[in-house]
Amino acid sequence: MSTTEARLTLGIRRLPLASGALHPGGIYALSCESLELARPLVNGMVDDAREQLQPVTVVLGPESIQWGDQLPRRGAGTASGRSHLHLFARQARSAEEIGATHASQLAEELEYFGASGSLIILVEAGALFPLSDGPGCARRLRWLRNWASENFCPVVMLFAGDDVRTSQITPLQSAGAGFAGIATLSCEHNQAALQLETWHGITSSELAYLREAEDQAYELRPELAARNFTDPSQLNAANDRDRVYATRAAVRGESGIPATWSIVENEEVLLSRTDSITAATCLLGVESTEHFPALARAVFELRRRIGSGVKIVVREGGRRLRTAQSLLLLKVGANAVIDAETPMTRVLTGFEALRDQLFLRPLPDQIEPLLDSVQPPEEKGYHPPEQFRAACLRALKKAQQNSVECALARLFLLPDVRLEDALAHCHMRRSGDLFSADNRSIYVFLYGCWEQDVNVTLQRIFRLPIPELFIGHIEHTDAAAIQRELSVFHEYAERLSLPSFSSIAAAATPAQPASDPSEADGAPPETGVPPRRVTPAPMTLRVPAA
Repeated sequence: MSTTEARLTLGIRRLPLASGALHPGGIYALSCESLELARPLVNGMVDDAREQLQPVTVVLGPESIQWGDQLPRRGAGTASGRSHLHLFARQARSAEEIGATHASQLAEELEYFGASGSLIILVEAGALFPLSDGPGCARRLRWLRNWASENFCPVVMLFAGDDVRTSQITPLQSAGAGFAGIATLSCEHNQAALQLETWHGITSSELAYLREAEDQAYELRPELAARNFTDPSQLNAANDRDRVYATRAAVRGESGIPATWSIVENEEVLLSRTDSITAATCLLGVESTEHFPALARAVFELRRRIGSGVKIVVREGGRRLRTAQSLLLLKVGANAVIDAETPMTRVLTGFEALRDQLFLRPLPDQIEPLLDSVQPPEEKGYHPPEQFRAACLRALKKAQQNSVECALARLFLLPDVRLEDALAHCHMRRSGDLFSADNRSIYVFLYGCWEQDVNVTLQRIFRLPIPELFIGHIEHTDAAAIQRELSVFHEYAERLSLPSFSSIAAAATPAQPASDPSEADGAPPETGVPPRRVTPAPMTLRVPAA
């Protein structure tokens, strides 16, 4: 292998040679979401080959035929430079015409036109080697590999659009064609991302983010200095150390926001500016329960793209985060999660405390499994006694599989409080939180709730202070204890044939728009029911964990 040949790459500037080298005789498959995404990649490979004085042959398909107008103008532009580039347009053929001999016919035509020894780029390769053909495709790929090896040709095959929409990369890996490299080119957060499934024996789960340079070829997004920060003193050189970016959900129209802050519409805007951020502070807000997964992904991407120097702070909104959700944000890149009631003056003080902080904890390889683990069951609210136990056991099983804490509380009514009145004051908003009742108490199941948070959560669920409705409560946070209590309640409900209070519970939770201030946890809702003034003897019993 000559030095010139060994230096051929995918044409992505600043990509390490080991992650993009194209060896003579090797065939490489790139799965691209669209042809437009692949176009700067082809431009870069043409430029790279010309710089190395390596002939390059590009075979275009029906959809990419228009590229032929621009490709000849790339590179030196001289007659000798143009002679290194061979462009061919593949004639459309039906599936029946693409038989087992088509790969050999393609090779014969390339040899005839003098393509032997050049870098060969097959655009729209899915029409030449349909992945759905199984054994036939594998046989043609092996034939192409042998031909490329005999003629010292690196061959890059681009499968794009419909070619990979359903099959993805799995058929390529299982084709048994001996690919020297397989990679995927996708669009992540509005920028191209390259992932090497396998490349000369190298596998990687990391995405290499690319951007299109002025000459319409890809270059590796430059690594920011923050990614290498290991000592706070290194932050002194960052020119954005005192800058703050805040999303609109984080400031919620508050007054007193410093004029120096940059207010952006959402996390997507921040993600589009990561190249210019090194050590700034990013304040993000939680808009709703449904918004949490997107927020967590944004935190993960900000940390992964920028590195250890940026400060990421999440501020709770109208809905409080579960403990498991807050811990997940800290695990995937957030420096801090602050309470919704924290005044802006305290937020500013917290920013000063974070000014010299680096995020040095290891990031998980993927966020999706973590997100799935903290997503609560969809069920919520009142369940009749005969359904309550089954719903709680389903939620408890999911919680145990994902190491999520749960709690079950049984609240005993005051003697002069009717069960119907207490149920009318129970107002649940979070998925996974359930409640039911017997003739003397209310059972509340809380998904993703730590023992320390049970009392505070109960205060938010009931519209009146707990002492005005209940004489006390027993709470269980151990899974075995929760199961035993559910069994006791189920047997008691069956023995007494307890009625369902579904109509009362439904009336207590009217549908409201998400922007309604009364939806905010902790806000005193307007119920139209005068508060009861009772002074009970306080009592809270905890059952020890089994």
